[in-house]
Amino acid sequence: MTPRYAARARNDLAEIFRFTAIHHPAALAGLMARIRQIEAQIGRWPESAPIVEDTADVRMVPLLRYPFKLFYRVRAGQVEIISIHHAARDPRP
Repeated sequence: MTPRYAARARNDLAEIFRFTAIHHPAALAGLMARIRQIEAQIGRWPESAPIVEDTADVRMVPLLRYPFKLFYRVRAGQVEIISIHHAARDPRP
């Protein structure tokens, strides 16, 4: 299945790409590739990431090499990416 982005996640992604392009342009292609890898992973194995503590259904995948976390949920057989933000921020989406 192909994950879909909620409006908030699309805005997060645009902001992250804009900031990275300005401040770390050499890292932009790698960051974009990592996000595509995660999209493929959660599309294939939607239950693979751990559930965020104190949430009913939100899962989190760290971007590892990059200081961001991707939050998503699975509902009715659909993967919805709900937010992406810097790892130093509050862990709840």
